[in-house]
Amino acid sequence: MTATAQVTRRPLPVIPVRMVDGGRMMVRAAQRLIGVAILIAVGGLWLLPSGGWEADVVLFKLVLSLTGVLAGLCLLQASAAPDAPQIELDVENRELRLVRKLAGGRTVVLRSCRFGNLSHAERRGAHLRLWDETDRLIAELTLADRDALRAVVAVLRDEGKLV
Repeated sequence: MTATAQVTRRPLPVIPVRMVDGGRMMVRAAQRLIGVAILIAVGGLWLLPSGGWEADVVLFKLVLSLTGVLAGLCLLQASAAPDAPQIELDVENRELRLVRKLAGGRTVVLRSCRFGNLSHAERRGAHLRLWDETDRLIAELTLADRDALRAVVAVLRDEGKLV
């Protein structure tokens, strides 16, 4: 994260509070529910006394169980919440970036928004909330450094975005 008050650049300690996106949360909840349901069904396949214990039925149950356990565990693993993206505030360029760190040290910019394109921003103490041009919450963050907070607030006021 970089932000500057004058000409110098230095990293800002930013703590993302939360990111709001209900669609992804619903998909993860559905994956979790289906994964648990498959695992319960696999357990019930062996507990319920149906089909008998003939070799061909037991082999079919075994293959079905292994496939079900694999699918259920994959769905449970896929339903884990992703790491929150890092928020970068570039005061010099008047830009907000949401960045996700990938394996291998690579970074991907998920979203980039100029301060002038924000619909508005709110400040409560060191806590900032920023909305994009469609009035969707982009980020909530807490700035720990007072100088950095003053610089960001000054730029947001200059752009006319701070409520």
